Amino acid sequence: MLVFNTVTSIISSRTRTFEAASFSRYIIPFVISIIFLVYSVYVIVLSKKMLLKFEYAYILAISLMTSAGVLVQLFLGKTAFIWCSSSFTIIMMFIIIQQRELYRDSLTGVRNRVVLKKCLDSYGRRQDEQLSIILIDLDYFKNINDSYGHMEGDHALRTFARLLQKVYSDNGIVIRMGGDEFLILIYDLSPAKVSELIAKMAKMVEKYNIRCGKPYMLKYSSAHGTYKNDMSMEQFIHEIDLKMYDHKNSRKRKVWGTEHEF
Repeated sequence: MLVFNTVTSIISSRTRTFEAASFSRYIIPFVISIIFLVYSVYVIVLSKKMLLKFEYAYILAISLMTSAGVLVQLFLGKTAFIWCSSSFTIIMMFIIIQQRELYRDSLTGVRNRVVLKKCLDSYGRRQDEQLSIILIDLDYFKNINDSYGHMEGDHALRTFARLLQKVYSDNGIVIRMGGDEFLILIYDLSPAKVSELIAKMAKMVEKYNIRCGKPYMLKYSSAHGTYKNDMSMEQFIHEIDLKMYDHKNSRKRKVWGTEHEF
């Protein structure tokens, strides 16, 4: 950035637009500032699905405030607003990044339970979108830990979380509930589309198991549902949880010698 600023300053010496009092203004730094601002807003909008709604709103608002500072300087040329607004943006972005770490699971990199509460509280106030929830529990995780060590168990969790992110991150939020259990929040997607994502996840895990070369396979139990207003959110999640454990128990009953199948 230092080299970049130096070069633009040298170039600007030949592109002076006008003089006012005892200082001069140049067009190139101003144009560069505009380009960076427009590009930053473009990247933010493009990354909307990767951000929580409140994160997206905060970041976009801060970028627009910086843009407003540039426009103010354009029309009130005697006062420098670009550097003030840019400094404010950097400070606020740092705060947002710090807060974002509070919402991230340190082992897997997905969101944590704090995010679940924030999202459900926000949905409870609006309820203007269809909400689907998928609960997923990694099977035989204890066997992986006991047989191959906790380092390998952590690797299995990170790998599984990465697969979940690949499938669901464009349409939902992947949250680690704790241990080997994950929850996915999906907004405004039909039950048929949710089922397609679930089938896609099953195929992706199957492909991974074939190619990974590990002495164990990733297996999981899951259940899902679409929220209706005839029950509380806690009851809704509890019912999906019961369905998931029914699925897990039925899978175990179908496999003879489950203790060794992992």
